[in-house]
Amino acid sequence: MPHANARTDPAYTDIGAAVCALTSALFGLPLAFLKVSEGDGLVTLAVHGFPDVDALDHFAFTERKLIPGVSLLVEDATHDSRFFLESAVLRSPNLRFYVDMPLVYEGRVMGVLGLCAPQAGLDFDDRKLVLLEQFAHVVATLIALAKGAEARDGMLDELQSQQARMDTAADMTGLGYWKIDLESRAVTWSKGLYTLFGLSPESYAPDVASQLDIYRPEDSGLLIDSFQRAVNSDEDFDVEVRIVRATDKALRLMRIKGGVDYNADGQAARLCAVVRDITPELPTQEAFLNEVTEDLRAPLKDIVSFARKLDSQGGTHPDIATYARDLLVSAHALEGLLDAQSVDDEAVDVAEIIKESVDDFAATAQALQTRLSAHFVDFDRTRARFDVMRVQQVLHHLLDNACRHTEGGVISVTASQVQAENPVTLMVDTHLHVSVRDTGTGMDEAHVKGLFKAGHKGMGLSIAQAIIDLLGGYIGVVSHLGEGTNVWFEIPMDWVEAPVTAPDVKAAPRMSTLTRQRVEDIAPAARPPAYAPTVAPKHPPVDEHYINREYLRALLADMKLEI
Repeated sequence: MPHANARTDPAYTDIGAAVCALTSALFGLPLAFLKVSEGDGLVTLAVHGFPDVDALDHFAFTERKLIPGVSLLVEDATHDSRFFLESAVLRSPNLRFYVDMPLVYEGRVMGVLGLCAPQAGLDFDDRKLVLLEQFAHVVATLIALAKGAEARDGMLDELQSQQARMDTAADMTGLGYWKIDLESRAVTWSKGLYTLFGLSPESYAPDVASQLDIYRPEDSGLLIDSFQRAVNSDEDFDVEVRIVRATDKALRLMRIKGGVDYNADGQAARLCAVVRDITPELPTQEAFLNEVTEDLRAPLKDIVSFARKLDSQGGTHPDIATYARDLLVSAHALEGLLDAQSVDDEAVDVAEIIKESVDDFAATAQALQTRLSAHFVDFDRTRARFDVMRVQQVLHHLLDNACRHTEGGVISVTASQVQAENPVTLMVDTHLHVSVRDTGTGMDEAHVKGLFKAGHKGMGLSIAQAIIDLLGGYIGVVSHLGEGTNVWFEIPMDWVEAPVTAPDVKAAPRMSTLTRQRVEDIAPAARPPAYAPTVAPKHPPVDEHYINREYLRALLADMKLEI
């Protein structure tokens, strides 16, 4: 949320609010704030999770000389002689853990970005500090541009620089992209695509005909047909074709996914695609991809948001519009790759994942004097392979909604294993069923009917529905005005047998049955999607970023920007 002491420009404060929310989500800490330099001091631009924003007005943690690259890390403020009498430590939000990083742009301190938690001794190692410093650099750039510190030529230079960094990141992860201008037939390749094909910009200049000659003759017809349908019928394409790499004459399998990009008049302007080498690789490359995934994720969402905003303002400056579109192509492609990398084959404890999500909102619930708890029913097996990040993203939306609409009440998260028929195999599978029930304000029937519509502000259920659809599940909601709300979802899981352990004598007695409501009795319930596997595919998709696009759309809607 924006703070009253900060600048009053809505776009500026909304950017700050989006940055704080994103910082909290990226580093998994419930409280975040952003202070910017104004005159000789700092003012609070925006916060996330703080029940009392005024606690930041006289904040000893930031009342020091900010030095570029030098952070402040406090593992337990109650045992630190500098801060144990600080108001925010003694009273709400009862801070114990604290870390911040100065915002530096062109050697000048622009402010400070901080994270806090009511728990002490959290694991925030050197690697996370490095990521926080990198993320703070991106935030400082956004703040500088939002304040109008740079002229439009400077914005173009920065966009070109970010495009170059994105090309480098795409090259590192084995990704490339191309575009064909449908009017001039000019072909543009990214640096990563030259690397994939074993060619160099100095010796090869792509054009439409010669680009097709790179692929195996038996695959060229498939590409031509796909490109023509894309232009004539607005059909996106997703094909696998073979090439002989120029450098070592090795036969490589490439996945190409793309479609048509339209101009402001709604006319087909460019044919664009992302390319990934999906030839089976050595384990060392897979290990490298896992290592770089998290390092690239932190600045990626800000780059997409920044490029979207510039793209919408590019009408008065064609160069900026062109670079913004190129940046979005490569950013979205890399986004899909990182998300695919995050789905691991290793089984994890489902109950622990749900508890982590609930614990993330413990401080918020406590500040609202709301009792938050988690319960587990009929859990015969607790370990499974599934998309942890996506499930936690859904839980975050549901818990955030419940906290914002429940003050001085009860929020109960219940997880259970239920039997459901697999429509493909007609066999009975065990699904995960999770409900988030609150005793908050509730909603009337008219409000409930619009919750799953894209663009519905504030609830995020259209995003949650998109995620659950992707996971092959169901989602629904029951709410009564003045009584509270119950939002539930059910997804298939790849359960695995856990090692035999001694029974927990402290465990609560298990319920023998679970009463479930029929989908047709719950309004509105999402249309049951096609059954989908939950295990990561052998070759991750090149450009699977629909959910990220919806998430960014929601963030930008809060910033009063349209896509």
